[in-house]
Amino acid sequence: MKTARLGLAAVAALLALALPTVAQANEVTKWNDIAVTTLLLQPPIASQPPAAAVFMATVQGAVYGAANAVDRHGKPYLVDRSFPKASLDAAVATAAFRVIDGTFSAQHATLQAAYDASLAAIPDGSSKDEG
Repeated sequence: MKTARLGLAAVAALLALALPTVAQANEVTKWNDIAVTTLLLQPPIASQPPAAAVFMATVQGAVYGAANAVDRHGKPYLVDRSFPKASLDAAVATAAFRVIDGTFSAQHATLQAAYDASLAAIPDGSSKDEG
């Protein structure tokens, strides 16, 4: 009985990995993935706890602040600024890029290419510039 449950659990885990993700990708999830990927390229001193946790918290704090400055979905954390006409995607990409690039500048070329791609997907205009 116990073996059957373990086998069923293994099959369920394989199916979960094989099925497409339900969540839609957006700039927040995209830059979270970029932060994790960049972190995993670092030596163990930077990619292990507690340094890794501090880095990810810093990136997500910056993203939260930028997103909240645009749409005011929550209480401001460190900085209470408002940019209601800014592009949410541009603000999120810029906040994440600046933290990741500022921390791991050796990956600048790769990070700059990802940032440029994010901005290229946003229509030009004052909203993009403000974000």
